[in-house]
Formats: sequence, C-alpha cells, structure tokens
Amino acid sequence: MALADIEQKLVTGVPHKTCTVCHHMAERGDEWAERLRRLLRNRGLKFKDIARELADDPDEPTINESTLSRHAQRGCLANESLR
Repeated sequence: MALADIEQKLVTGVPHKTCTVCHHMAERGDEWAERLRRLLRNRGLKFKDIARELADDPDEPTINESTLSRHAQRGCLANESLR
C-alpha cells in the first residue's frame, strides 16, 4: 500500500474543529471559494437553499445550512462578515 493510499484511508472528511466552509474553500481553490462567497453574500438566497443545492450536486460537498450561516456571520476563525 502506498503512502498516499494510507493517507486517503486515515484522513477523510473535515478535520475536527475546522469550519467545513473554510476547509472546502481551501481545498477547492480561490475561484470556487469566491463563487461560494457570492452565494453567501446574496441576501435573496436562504442558507438552507444553498445547502440543499450543494447536497443535490454530486460534484459539490455537502455543507449544512447552519455551517454556511455560521461562516457567513463571523462565526468561525475566518471571521468573514458576508451578511
């Protein structure tokens, strides 16, 4: 078994005590992160609707609506005020 296989087996998901939004923004890059920020800034969209659309898309991560809300309202270490 290669070291990469061992890492994949042992390190899955979001690390403990890490904001899921921050984690995926870092993993997926600046363009993806900015698109998600645009969605989170849009007061016409509900966090639950964004969460549902992410969950329904097999290419996107599943992020809970409360996590999206917390991230957008300075509730994690990123301290982003998007709403």
